Amino acid sequence: MTQETKLFHITEYTPDYAASLAEMWNRSGASWGGSAVHHTEQGILDDHACSTNLVEFLAVDKNDEVIGFCSFSRYFKDTGALYIPLLNVRPDWHGKKVGKALVLAAVKQTISMGWPRLDLFTWPGNTKAVPTYKKCGFFWERRDDTTHLMNFIPTVMQTELLQPFFSQASWYDDAVREIRVEPDGRSERGFDYYTYVWQHDNQYARADFEKTGRGLCLIETDDFLVAMELDAHQVVSGRELPVRFRCVNKSGRPMKVQISGEGDGPVHSHYCLAADIRGTQLLEGSFNAEQLPEPQNLMRTHPCVMARVLVNGRSALFRTGIDIRPPAVIKLRELTAPCYAGEKRTGWIELENCFDEQATLTIDLPVTDVLAFQEHRIQCQLQDREKKSVPCQLTIMRDGCWSAEAAASSYLSSGERIDFAVPLHGLVKGWHSCCSGEDDESWFIVNGRFSWHLGKDGGWGTVRGFRPNTSTTRFYCPSLGRPYSNEFDTTRPEHVIASKQPDGSMVQEADFCSHDFPGLVVRSIAQLWPHGELQRTLAVINRTDKALDRPVFLSDHVWHDLTDGAIPYDGRIMQLVDENEADYDLYDVGRLSERWLFAGGQPFTRGLSWQQAVKVIFTRGLVFEHEPGKLAAEETWQAPPVRLVCGMFDSWQDFRVYATSLPHLAKPEITGTLVLTVNRGNPVLQPVGHEPV
Repeated sequence: MTQETKLFHITEYTPDYAASLAEMWNRSGASWGGSAVHHTEQGILDDHACSTNLVEFLAVDKNDEVIGFCSFSRYFKDTGALYIPLLNVRPDWHGKKVGKALVLAAVKQTISMGWPRLDLFTWPGNTKAVPTYKKCGFFWERRDDTTHLMNFIPTVMQTELLQPFFSQASWYDDAVREIRVEPDGRSERGFDYYTYVWQHDNQYARADFEKTGRGLCLIETDDFLVAMELDAHQVVSGRELPVRFRCVNKSGRPMKVQISGEGDGPVHSHYCLAADIRGTQLLEGSFNAEQLPEPQNLMRTHPCVMARVLVNGRSALFRTGIDIRPPAVIKLRELTAPCYAGEKRTGWIELENCFDEQATLTIDLPVTDVLAFQEHRIQCQLQDREKKSVPCQLTIMRDGCWSAEAAASSYLSSGERIDFAVPLHGLVKGWHSCCSGEDDESWFIVNGRFSWHLGKDGGWGTVRGFRPNTSTTRFYCPSLGRPYSNEFDTTRPEHVIASKQPDGSMVQEADFCSHDFPGLVVRSIAQLWPHGELQRTLAVINRTDKALDRPVFLSDHVWHDLTDGAIPYDGRIMQLVDENEADYDLYDVGRLSERWLFAGGQPFTRGLSWQQAVKVIFTRGLVFEHEPGKLAAEETWQAPPVRLVCGMFDSWQDFRVYATSLPHLAKPEITGTLVLTVNRGNPVLQPVGHEPV
């Protein structure tokens, strides 16, 4: 696909552009905080070889120089969306609509691939780019923790009910929108709505989208209006609730409306509505929602009240997201580690009334062999939507994981009583803990002071100590290729199992089933010892009864923060003191002289090591690339392990001996990241015309 303009054209990346793309990045450092990274052709080739991008768009000028770059991939935080990870325009081309052309290429590609949405992140001070994003159909989500934008134009263009208007109009040229550098949306009844409006030759169209459901909820043209309406965004599970459809016939011509409810996971809505609309008419159905097993991730699409709407035979899918809550949220705050058997503690139970009226909450705490509660019944009065923490006295019977169900009742001020069950779980961490379990965020194994956590959303893995904060080494989801896929970022493993080994280690295995490579499974194996050593191994399993007809590759991305660390580089040890020196892009992986990296700092020291034969790429951390090849039927291939040791070594010197298994290594030269060498290190100067000694 090539998009032509007078000054430049948009095309797709090929390796032929690697050198020019490196030059573009080198000339763009000022746009990225004065980056001192020097990009090379080989570095670009390596980056793109292990990339999970679906395509990369380039803006190329008349001299065949790359002047802009836009990557394009599946969105890693949510299902049902594509994503722009990175956008850059060379500074001397700012203001010449290069960025707009690149973004429009990504929107067009999303539409052509049949995906409903395109997302990106930026920063709030990016005043140059935000107006361009909004003009291209993006809405800035109102939230405090990140600057996230969503584009629903692909859904608009794929909606049959809007096709008569867009057969004449342009979604880009005919858009009517006031562009402000601030978050978008209007708030009603707890919902946030985003509105598109178009005007073309005195014809009008409007489409509204609800933020959490990422779905269409209103369509209006010169002829009609249909809008889905719910009473509130936050709903309590187990109740039958109304959903209304406001239908307006604006033309006076026949308007036949048919609406059928559709289920969406825990949301059930089964109804069929039909009417010939004259003037304004309200149609009503109902829905109910089951309690969610875990809290809703705010970055993901929420469960939706869904309906298929037909107006005179033309269809649209309406979706409004809801925040499903139990009658009350009840959690036991994690106890500060280390914990000791027989120790008496004050625990804290966090409560939240999810009703819009006062409630008296009664909880019967469970009996476990890990914790003994002094009072087994807790009663507390809460105002509407109130949150409160109440103390409870308890005794630690032993360290370990526990999971139990508490019986609870909400007595509402209206006189209604609602009984419900509350799953409670926790980790009581001590020096001799050896157990496995799960919480709302992760599956974990615990061995002594340390624990390994595999994230439920995103598949990341990390080691934690006694403090609640994690280490700054993170294992990301593996990727199968080539080309590489990031499908595991948004899919959970098929199953996760844990076991204790005869050598005292704990092992966790998680199987990720591929859809992009049917029949292949990637198994993540984490083995944790009580002294803080983690061995992480990946395996690829061919579950089919046929050999693969092409070789498969495996990419393993690890972020290992190098702050206050040491790198074996060019035969010497380079010590890093400034966090700016910890940028992997500053270093050439080919100049690593040994296969380890060490990092000091908090919460504990960390040493990472790997085997000599493993291919390593530096790109936003480390990427270990493996080639399982053409797997035979039902064959299992296993990668060499990566080892992470936490808190075992106070110095890189001691860790180096461990990582190399060579106790009598020669003492290397120790330097900083900047070394000035004169006369090749020879202090004796020779007369002019003589060869150096």
